[in-house]
Amino acid sequence: MLENLIKLIKKNWHYSVMALLITSFLRYKFGAEFFDIFGIIIFSGCILLGVYGLYLKKKIPDWVYFILIIIGLQGLIVDGVTSFQLIKSWIIR
Repeated sequence: MLENLIKLIKKNWHYSVMALLITSFLRYKFGAEFFDIFGIIIFSGCILLGVYGLYLKKKIPDWVYFILIIIGLQGLIVDGVTSFQLIKSWIIR
């Protein structure tokens, strides 16, 4: 299994580089607030995808969907707290 993962990474490394370049560009174009809101949307999608997968009982094992839900919940908590603090600081101004 680890060999397959290494082969996959070696075969698709350019996607990682492209993602880093796009993220770097967006970081300079938009502020940190954009990434907080974008993170809330993406992590909510992870949770929905995990719940959807568990509900439909696809061929992928259930533990994959549970990990997807856990990652989504953790990211949603972090980005949600950050966004809440950001909005709270905007209201106080």
